[in-house]
Amino acid sequence: EPRPVKVELERGEGGTWSAPVDLPQDGPWFARVNVDGDNGTALALPTGVPKARGSETLEILAVADLHGADAPRCRSHLLGLELAIARFNAMGGLDGGRKIALYAVDDGGSAKAAGERVARAIEERDVLALAGACGANAGGAVRAASEAGVPAIVADPGPELVEGERVFRLAGDPYAEGYAQAQFIREIVLKSASSKVVRAVRTGDPKNERMLAGLAAGLDGSKAKLEELQPEDLEGPEGGGQFDVTKAAAVVIDGEPAKLASNLRTVGATRLNFAAPVVLTPSDVLSEPFVTASGSIGRVGAVQGASEVVPEAAIAQVYTRAVPALFPGERPSLDGLRGYVAGLALEEGVKDGIEPDRIEARLLKPAPFADALIAPWRADATGVGAQRFVVLSPSFLPQTLVPTSAGGSAYDGTYFTDGAWTRVSGDPLGPPLEKPVPPLADAG
Repeated sequence: EPRPVKVELERGEGGTWSAPVDLPQDGPWFARVNVDGDNGTALALPTGVPKARGSETLEILAVADLHGADAPRCRSHLLGLELAIARFNAMGGLDGGRKIALYAVDDGGSAKAAGERVARAIEERDVLALAGACGANAGGAVRAASEAGVPAIVADPGPELVEGERVFRLAGDPYAEGYAQAQFIREIVLKSASSKVVRAVRTGDPKNERMLAGLAAGLDGSKAKLEELQPEDLEGPEGGGQFDVTKAAAVVIDGEPAKLASNLRTVGATRLNFAAPVVLTPSDVLSEPFVTASGSIGRVGAVQGASEVVPEAAIAQVYTRAVPALFPGERPSLDGLRGYVAGLALEEGVKDGIEPDRIEARLLKPAPFADALIAPWRADATGVGAQRFVVLSPSFLPQTLVPTSAGGSAYDGTYFTDGAWTRVSGDPLGPPLEKPVPPLADAG
């Protein structure tokens, strides 16, 4: 007999509302949100792992932050991965027509819990690969998959770097990202800047330390003067003084995205009273919500960042059109594009067979599989990350345009409601490929 299942939703760090639910069976369920006694419109939510007629379904494992600070990013990331899996299934699946299904679990709030959940899933299920590792805690999931001999494709820049067998990191190497930031500053920013000062925030996080090492290496020999900031130097009214183009040509920020966005918003919620320098953010910070929450300094395009994925590429355009068509109300995002590319990487990996050894051999030196990805990992350091980037900047409609209410033309943006990402660098940026990749700190 049908009966309702009621749970109390709790607000997470990322602004999402969630609650664990124990359902009596898999399949579609209607969900309604009750606020102060008023029920919202019912939504059909599929639960469980989809099944298909014919051969037994293979499962792609995803371990992501679905309730914490990274939940909004990871939701978009998994949506992009689901689109890629659906595309693959529509093309016939693999290994005699077998279909692929996404099995996603929450990271449990820690790297340890994420690792334990991956190990349990691999033991209990027919897992082809881990392709949805998303969030700061997902490094534990990647490490567990590697130890179990399961290929792991990491497209989200949030997890820590893990060097292990069958780990393939599509997300950028922070050292290479810092080097790319330096090249952009040297080749473009400094040519028109009155100041030669470059300020960079040091958080003490291993990825931040690696990025700053790349930034310093890339600026070495230039006229730039690198100055170090502490996270608290960006706080309050005095922190706004760091973002003055007469005092710094560029500011490289890092830290917790919500706090950084709040600090930037204090510079000007709706307008700037002075010219801002280029504000470069790490790839795990740069996102559509971050730019929007940054206030006027985000609206004018000053907030920029290096990215290993390119939104204007042909493959990216397929993703961009598919999201609103298949998921009404959703918009494409950089995080979703990364998830989509992760699915395409897996599709490339299984072309010679679904055994882990065959996937590994194929991915060590993959053929070009997505023009939205500038370049994949290096064969001699597959777990460290991509080495090539472009710099992206948000571009919005001018506020002086006539609004539709006054007879102006209607406009619907792509990645933003009234804007899109624009590439502001030329050739791909990154460190010399003839030099070895700097070792990770925990590897000595």
